[in-house]
Amino acid sequence: MIDHWLWCLHRNELSENDIQKLNTYLLFYKYWNQEINLATKLFKVDEFATHPIERNRKKMTTDEIRTFLGENKAIREFLPWNPVHFSFDWGYDARQMHYICTFLKHVDYDIRVKGAAELDAAS
Repeated sequence: MIDHWLWCLHRNELSENDIQKLNTYLLFYKYWNQEINLATKLFKVDEFATHPIERNRKKMTTDEIRTFLGENKAIREFLPWNPVHFSFDWGYDARQMHYICTFLKHVDYDIRVKGAAELDAAS
């Protein structure tokens, strides 16, 4: 969809409505990619330390995203969901979901390690 829109834009064949949708789509990704890059630094996720999301090609498959969403229903409303997407698609970006899933695993690991250390100190 986006590749086609960009091709039409360069040929001056894109309607005003589609230009607005393209701008919304791109602004959405720019915002969330900046937030994800910031979170990479804040959470100190080594896997992404030298790879901003724009340069990384790792992503989740559709089945992995579906499984992740099924297992993490409580955070679903906080995940980046792009309002501009194909009608048959769900608006989640596979690369952004890969980063978020990795963050959650990293944070969960840190919480378990700190919890174990606190239990050891208390006993």
